Amino acid sequence: MRNLIITPTYSCPFKCKFCYNLDKCDDKTQLNPSDLNNFLEKYSNKFDKIIISGGELSLISSSYVNEIIKIVNKHTNNSEISSYPIINTKVFDDINYNISYDFKARPRVMEAWENLLKFPKKFKLTITLSPLLFKYYPNRILQTLNLLPNLTEVIFRPFYKSNSCQYDIQRKFLDQFMSMIKASNLRLNYKISFENQCDEFILTPYNKLNAVVFENELRKEIEINPNEIENYKTEYPNKVKL
Repeated sequence: MRNLIITPTYSCPFKCKFCYNLDKCDDKTQLNPSDLNNFLEKYSNKFDKIIISGGELSLISSSYVNEIIKIVNKHTNNSEISSYPIINTKVFDDINYNISYDFKARPRVMEAWENLLKFPKKFKLTITLSPLLFKYYPNRILQTLNLLPNLTEVIFRPFYKSNSCQYDIQRKFLDQFMSMIKASNLRLNYKISFENQCDEFILTPYNKLNAVVFENELRKEIEINPNEIENYKTEYPNKVKL
């Protein structure tokens, strides 16, 4: 599987400690919709899935995001939007939702939780397995998530070290955590993303294509020529460290 992550903007006021774009959060540059359309006309057939991410999409113009969604849906039948649910009035109809929620690992967590409770569409939830999450007993996490009426699936995703954040937790703690998740009797549809990882590419607000790579277990993005997409694979570390 090969995923394209479109980053219409890096702009985000939250500056979460584990953000891969922590040094770019004040950059308000936005991807030109015409540039996006031209890129997808040439290269959309190279990708199995297209994800619209950020930055924080819920805090920028709805008309702009709708235009980006319309362009993406013109070129693929497999798309989704990845966002943090700060403003629940920003709901877009023509796309699937994969919402980030990490309990107390991000700012304005109670506002985000209340918006999830009221969220009017079916959605998936991605939880980053950072050290901050290990403060919670797994059964408590599942009990809490079961309160969400429109939640369809939970995706547990490991946080990989990057230049902006160097968390380092031994694999055994991750394994213990996931073992307790699997042993729960609570009915909750979930998957573990690092058991089935995809090659990842990112289209930046500057209309540059980056490939996600790992060097010495650090996640990095390198700019590539779009004509060489097939030459790059995301080789994830064999030993997951958070």
